[in-house]
Amino acid sequence: MDNLARALELRRRLAAWSDAVQREAADLTDGYRDLLTKRITNAQLSGLHNVVQAAPSFRQIKQFVAHQGEKASRAGRDDVADYWDAVGKAFEGLRRPAEQIWADVPGGPAPGTPDARQALDEWHCRLVREFVQHLVAHSLWARPASRR
Repeated sequence: MDNLARALELRRRLAAWSDAVQREAADLTDGYRDLLTKRITNAQLSGLHNVVQAAPSFRQIKQFVAHQGEKASRAGRDDVADYWDAVGKAFEGLRRPAEQIWADVPGGPAPGTPDARQALDEWHCRLVREFVQHLVAHSLWARPASRR
């Protein structure tokens, strides 16, 4: 499979995966709906979205989410810290689907090489970006009208 065909197939699979994971992102948001009124702000959601869009590696995304949770914990807001912990776990859980999609489309770098590890990390970040788009959109939609 040539590079263009592989890229198109990966894009197709990402779109299909994104459609399927939308419910998971909405369920995560719904589990913390009570925080959306006062504790999880638009600024935090925008910050999450911006960091995820700009991060060159999953490690940076993970660090941001952990930092948000630590800040909330230091402020005595354990409910918000729980939210960030759940977000972090959801992001970690996307590594397996990233590996599966990546492996199912032939033509990538040889497994186990530095190029393959970097490409897989980038692919993991792409899945996180898709998930965050759903998460933020549903979070903004789920807010009470007076807080939008």
